[in-house]
This record gives sequence, structure tokens and C-alpha cells, in this order.
Amino acid sequence: MQKSMKRREAAQRADELRRRGFTWEQIAGVFHVDEPGIGPRVAFRKAHGLSHQDVADRWNTLTTGEPTMVKSRIYQFERWPSPESGRRPSAAALDMLARIYKTTGRRLLTDTEYGLYSDSARGEINLIDHRSLDSNQPSQRPSSQISMHASSTHHLTETIEERNGTNDQIDQRRLAEAVSEPRYFDSSAVALIHRQLDRCKSADGRLGAVQALPSTLSVLEVIQTHARDLRKEETRRRLLVAGADGAEFAAWLYRDLQDSNAAQYWLDRATEFAQEAGNLPMQGYVLLKKSQMAYEERDAVRTLAFAQAARYGPWQLPPKVLVEVLQQEARGHAMLGESFTVIERTLDQARSILNSTVDNGEPKLGSYYDENTFLLRTASCFIEAGKPYQAADLFNKVLESGTLSWRDEAYFRARRAVALALSGEPDDAAQEGVAALYIATAIKSERTARELRRAVKALAPWESRPAPRDLRTAMKLHVKRPSAD
Repeated sequence: MQKSMKRREAAQRADELRRRGFTWEQIAGVFHVDEPGIGPRVAFRKAHGLSHQDVADRWNTLTTGEPTMVKSRIYQFERWPSPESGRRPSAAALDMLARIYKTTGRRLLTDTEYGLYSDSARGEINLIDHRSLDSNQPSQRPSSQISMHASSTHHLTETIEERNGTNDQIDQRRLAEAVSEPRYFDSSAVALIHRQLDRCKSADGRLGAVQALPSTLSVLEVIQTHARDLRKEETRRRLLVAGADGAEFAAWLYRDLQDSNAAQYWLDRATEFAQEAGNLPMQGYVLLKKSQMAYEERDAVRTLAFAQAARYGPWQLPPKVLVEVLQQEARGHAMLGESFTVIERTLDQARSILNSTVDNGEPKLGSYYDENTFLLRTASCFIEAGKPYQAADLFNKVLESGTLSWRDEAYFRARRAVALALSGEPDDAAQEGVAALYIATAIKSERTARELRRAVKALAPWESRPAPRDLRTAMKLHVKRPSAD
């Protein structure tokens, strides 16, 4: 009776997450966070609200001929690699389970379990992919999924871009050759470093800062070591540009982990790399990031000061970076209590530049910036300007587009929860907060957790209502209270 009740509760929870657009892989990740001791096969079964018998029944429905699967075998598959009662699922068995759970074969195994298969079996497992059966799986972006694998610096090829593992391993080998033999360190090695940083950024969006940081720091160590020794001036300059990019990204990861000292250190290193490379726009870009960090720390004066320094410095910022700088300036004005006329005028100026910008597809600073980014930054300005209802609408418009990375989805759901609470919509705010909390806990985003604490604080007048109370309880269970907020 108790087990069936727990399954019903799990199914209700999964249904709610499905309505919010979560994939089955994301929901399995949520269940894994709640019960860290369970393996991936158990997490996926629980995400679907199935008993061992249910899985066996679905298995038999998908096969031709006489039913052969029984619930005890499903149990054995989940218990493996326990020697007492476990049974290793074959590649064919993993293919069937992946069909039932609408996932990949690789997601049903931990790193340790995966390593117990032969090379040929691992090749078969890597080809198992039934995510197309998941109606919530977005086709226009990389799948936002929780890694249930162990994180370490040597797991780059497993946790970053798993679906392009072969190319990643080739890049790793070539980069290792360049690192061990300086004479091989040329412009092609710099290109490899840029690709590795791109993989780190992709991992951050899908898996969170904790997963992406070790590999990012490893790449930066390579850059810092070889930047001192390179004699080819152009290759060294390109490597320094990669260093500025990587250092700014490392600062971002530490911002997400709420380590402001480390974030500040890497922003300063990014400036130094840019100065050595003679890259003026990058120096202005770092000032923009310092302004954004000041905003997160609720320092209104420095938010505005850094934004204006970025705007008026001795460089020509790319149009999209200038748009973001103007929005930061508007945010600083709002925090300092300027009239909405001043804020609106600055935002209009930013909008005008964005509308006239032609995207030629060349990689450059601010290439990530698009219409949705503009709306999100504008929503933030509206919150600071005392217009939370309009902010909640803008956040919702972007969230419904389904284009955000999983990390960003969590953060901006938390931001929307704050806006809704300030608008006097406690139940909607709490529900949005719970959705953000599931992801934030899985990817260990302290930045999102901080926004959720602000949402809980804003919901204080309605703390006796069920939905705000549930959010507050979930926060106590899943979010560690910092020494100072």
C-alpha cells in the first residue's frame, strides 16, 4: 500500500514537471537528486511512475512472440553490478529499457557501469537513442539533461559533448601532443583550445558550473603555461585572446557558484589577457561583466559605474555588446531610483541599436545576444523600476519559447517567481519557484538558489498559503542556507 502511494505521488510530481516542459531525462535527474543513492535505471523508472511489473509488461508488449520478461529480471537489472542479486543488462536489454524510458542507452548507466562493458558493447550502447519518443524533447537545442556521472577533470570526453565523443577524443589527443611538444603548439592548437572552451560552455548550459569548471580550469592552465613560452607573435596573440575568453567564462562559472572572490580574480585575469593581446573591445566586455556581477551583489553604484566605463572607454564595442551595456546602464539607473523616463530612454536606445544590427554570422563578442536576451534584460530593468507585472510577462514570453539552456531556464524561472511575488501573485510565484528549484538543485546553481531565497522572502506576506509554504519547505530541504546572502 505504501509503495503504491509513493508511486502515485511520484507520478503526480512527474505529470506536473511534464506540463512544465521537462524531458524524461530531466525528471529522472530530479528523482536522482531527491534520492542520491539510487542508480539511473531506478531514477528513470520512478520518473515514469512505473513498478517493476509495469516495466516488464511494457517490455513484453514491445516484443513479438511469447512474453519473456518478468519483474524479477527488471529488479536484477537495477541491482547490477551488485554481485548478490544483480544481472548486467545486455546492449539489447538497454535498448529496450531506453525505448520504454524514452532516453539513451548511455543515460541508463553510471560511468563505472559503462566501463564494465567491452569496447564493442560500448559502441552498441552509444548508438542507442530513443529520445525522439519524448514529446518534450526540444529539437531546436541540445538536450537539457542532468549528468548522473561522476565529475572529474579527466571526464571531459564523457560529460562534455557525449554525442560527439569521437571528435572530442581526437581533439584531446591532438591537444595533448601540442602540450607535451611545444613545437606542435601552433594556430591549430589554439583552435583546439577554442573548441574545448566551447564544449565547456555547452556543458555549463546543460549540466551546470560544477561539471564545467574542472575542464575549464584545465584549459586555462594550458593557456597560461604556453602563453609565456610561445615565440610566434601571432600564435601567442591568438592564445591570449583564448585566455581572455576562458578567464571570463571561468569568472562566470564562479559567479554561478557564488564565489565572488574567485570570480573577481578571473575577471581581472581576463583583462590582463586582453591587454597583452591588445584586444581593446574585450577589456570593455569584461567591464560589462563586472557591472553584471555588481548587480548580482546588489551594488547599485558599481552596477552603473562599470556599465558607463564599458560604454565610454577607448574602444569600439560590437553592436550587441553595446546594447547589453546600455541595458546594464538602465538597470543601474533603476536601482538608484532614477525616473522611469530615463530608464525607458536608455532601453529605447538599446532597442534601436539592436534593430539596426546585421548578424553576418561571424564569431565575435556578444554573439549569444538575441531578441530573447534583450527581453530578459529588459524584464530585469522593469523589476528594479517597480514594474514587476510587466517583468513577469517578459520572463514568461522567453521561457515559453523553449530556447533557454537548462541552467538559464532555472535562473529565469526564479527571477519570474520574484516578479510574480512582487506583483501579488503568490501561488503562481511559488509554483514557478518549485520548478526552478528542481533544476537548480540538480545542477548546483547557487546563483539561482539566491534568487529563490529572494522569492521566498517576497512571499512572506502569504507564508500561510499552501503553495508558498510548499516552496519554503522544499527550499529548507534542498538549499543550504549561506552564511550571508
